Amino acid sequence: MAVLTSLAAVAFPAAAGAEPWSFVKTQTDQLGVPGYVAGGQLTPEGNIYTEIAEMGWNHGRSLRRWNQPLRTLDNGRWPVFSSSDTADGVRYRLEVVATEASGAPYAFARVRMTNTTRAAQTARWGARLSWSEGERKGELRRFRFLRPATPVQAGLYNQPGVPEPRSESHSEKNGVISRADAGPVARVPRASSGPPDRPSWKRRLGPGRSDTLEFSMPLARVAAYAPVGDFETARRRAVGSLQTVVGRSMRVDIPEPAVEDAYYASLVNMLVPRYRTESGQWVQTVNKLQYHAFWLRDAAIMTYAFDLVGLRDIAAENLAFFETWQRPDGLFISRPEQYDGFGQALWAYAEHVRITGDSALAKQVLPRVGRAMSWLEQTRRPDPFGLLPVADLQDNELVRGHLAGDNFWALAGARGAVDIARAAGSEDAAARFQKEADSLQASIAARLSPGLAVEPRLDGEGGQDWGNLWAVYPTGVLEPRDPRVSATLDAVRKDFREGIATYRDRRQLHHYLGFRVFQTELLRGEQKKVTRGLYDSLAHTTASYGGFEAGILVDGSRAVDDNMTPHGWWAAEYVTLIRNMLVREDSQGIALGSAIAPRWLEPGRSTAVSGAPTTRGPVSFRLTATRDGARLKWRGPSGVGIRLVVPAGVSNVKAKGLTADGSSIGLPAPSGTLAIEWKRRGGVYDHDAAVEKLKRSYGVK
Repeated sequence: MAVLTSLAAVAFPAAAGAEPWSFVKTQTDQLGVPGYVAGGQLTPEGNIYTEIAEMGWNHGRSLRRWNQPLRTLDNGRWPVFSSSDTADGVRYRLEVVATEASGAPYAFARVRMTNTTRAAQTARWGARLSWSEGERKGELRRFRFLRPATPVQAGLYNQPGVPEPRSESHSEKNGVISRADAGPVARVPRASSGPPDRPSWKRRLGPGRSDTLEFSMPLARVAAYAPVGDFETARRRAVGSLQTVVGRSMRVDIPEPAVEDAYYASLVNMLVPRYRTESGQWVQTVNKLQYHAFWLRDAAIMTYAFDLVGLRDIAAENLAFFETWQRPDGLFISRPEQYDGFGQALWAYAEHVRITGDSALAKQVLPRVGRAMSWLEQTRRPDPFGLLPVADLQDNELVRGHLAGDNFWALAGARGAVDIARAAGSEDAAARFQKEADSLQASIAARLSPGLAVEPRLDGEGGQDWGNLWAVYPTGVLEPRDPRVSATLDAVRKDFREGIATYRDRRQLHHYLGFRVFQTELLRGEQKKVTRGLYDSLAHTTASYGGFEAGILVDGSRAVDDNMTPHGWWAAEYVTLIRNMLVREDSQGIALGSAIAPRWLEPGRSTAVSGAPTTRGPVSFRLTATRDGARLKWRGPSGVGIRLVVPAGVSNVKAKGLTADGSSIGLPAPSGTLAIEWKRRGGVYDHDAAVEKLKRSYGVK
């Protein structure tokens, strides 16, 4: 690829703004193209790590190593990753993006070198090529995914790389660098100096002048390096293709950029790791990195998020792959003893049918659902408690027993089976499934102690909080205000640190576990806890809004080398919480604005949703704050009650339709406008405050 030179008009750049915030000090980012198995990553240093090679960077007169872990997104949400540094009077801005080119996935990089001084300067940029630069950690390399890995079953861990060579021999021809064992691994600008695996470039820049260099790398092995175009073409293709998909989803307008950007970035973080098998099935993996694999539990949560925001075709594609994880006896299971996947699979099918009204799918999956319910009946019959089997998988709950989460999800799945059967027109099957659901509910109720917190296991004490936190949302096993739920929330909240959940006896932070608490509190009307939980969770992301799972110690180094960002489950939980804070359904109908943050109620600010799907039809609204209250404009389906939940940050509310307890405003028609009077309360906690609190806690200036 030729060097692209940009001789800008002489203009000295403004001083850099505030440095981006990343709670995770060792930020990683995934590189991938939906539909392709092969992927890559940006390492904490900013290296491009593909299935076959790693390219690192050097800059400045002395060609010091590039080490810029803070990377931001294009327009705050699209996966064009940007980082920068200044050396010897020259500012270097590196951008990286992945897209399809010439029928294969590629990573593209562009560095812009700008002289920030009033005298001529020499800019230097270098590249380093190797199989991997990661520090060894047993069989792994720190902050790099393991490769190669070939799955024995579609959906298991899959990284089509090449083994580590005994020796590395590179050659260069017309800017294409090849390695003896892997073929072409990169294309670099010509007129470089140095050996093929350590090329470098030098540019003389006048005051305020800029120059650019462009690079590309195949994410997987290619026979020959076909023409792949320039960086700007790649950027437009990558962003445009994702905008086309995301543009079909529920749109949110939130007057707090980080909150809104993270919503869209999270949708992207779920879309990118999806790939298509040779048979045409779509596999929803967790990320392109160490979790490039399918789990029923993760995929069910992500698929539900796609359904909630209107990407029903994506959800349907995901669900079609679920059937490959059903055993002949009817059990849905994706890893040994992960029985929660059984109920999650049925629940995900049912939620899709409920929100789309897809009776054809209901008829299609009903035989599978019937076999699953037969497995449930036969499995529970010999159990002394009438529950699912004992699990001892040493994951999540880290305890042996009849796990609460397994059984809560089984009940949610059984109830979902009833709705699937009815949608398919089979009342006989629905009656049979309802009987089994009622029986399982009674068995669970018998193991829950009145007034006491729900334990991770239903047959004793011990274990880590996990599935027990799903008692209300989304399984509906208990009512939100049940004393046992209150006791559970009180207990788990005491273990929170830095505003989010902890794990392994409060030693580690867990980034997405707490969302179950926030969703339950949302149903309890505890708005302040919900919005604070949203902000604290968002403050713990990377600068590109990537969430993590666990492994980061409380008050520790803010780093973990084997649990890399972004995590698709966190992304799904964030998207789902935003959606439910703005639009949700319950027994009373459709609730708008169940948790509107006080910051969004400042005069002149608007909070809006467009095209939010519900089981009754799409919903849109815009709430515009004024000096003395707000103006609501809404549109929704007929034949169902629609209400605006009164925000926690206001008082002295006056509006037509205000309920006697002042908690909500009933809207008189499917669509319309309404003027509302209220007074705003003080004491605003927002995303900036959450970040500043974390910085103070960790001594970051």
